[in-house]
Amino acid sequence: MPAPDWLPQQISTEISRRTELPTAPAAPPTVLDPAGAVADLRTIRVAPAAPAGEPAPRPRRGARAAVAAGAVALLAGAGGACYLLDPGADEGGDYTAVHTGTELTSPDHTYEFDLTAGSVVPQSTATWYVGRTTDEFFVPEDSDAYIAPAGSRPTLADCVKGIDSRPDTALPFTTHGPGRAFCVRARTSRDVAVVRVLSTGTDDGPVKVSVDFYRHDNG
Repeated sequence: MPAPDWLPQQISTEISRRTELPTAPAAPPTVLDPAGAVADLRTIRVAPAAPAGEPAPRPRRGARAAVAAGAVALLAGAGGACYLLDPGADEGGDYTAVHTGTELTSPDHTYEFDLTAGSVVPQSTATWYVGRTTDEFFVPEDSDAYIAPAGSRPTLADCVKGIDSRPDTALPFTTHGPGRAFCVRARTSRDVAVVRVLSTGTDDGPVKVSVDFYRHDNG
């Protein structure tokens, strides 16, 4: 568009220059999807930015991990030693070590070992015990026993497995002398005792053993 003749020369020149500048291209039309509709953007989510100076939020740990951490803390703070056996075993579960390495000496066959209390008492006094004659040990009728291999020190898990798979009914001094160990488990309470023979006497002499007692926590 030519500038009017009545304007000053400087202004007329500027108007003419601007008129000749190229115009900005028009915005392209909206691109539609093949179905002819504009794409729906409502499913796009943008995480909010963290406030200045603060790190972005981290994903929360699962509830299962939190429960496991709490269980570990409880076990660590609980008094006494707690043992977990394989849950797949018939007698799996929790056991608490009530006393371990308790050395006891029976003067003669008229005394027996009280497994629960870890003491020596007159015969027919204890509820759960290991008794002895002049040449063998014996356990209550409602208990099972297992003789560990010579030279071994059976663990709680060894005792449970051995009693389940190879129970023994006789515990003679001749095959179960010093250095051998045997296990006893009560059928009702499922408590377990590990008895290590330290010495056996001649005739009706003293017999010395070491006893570990594990209480089964029935819940």
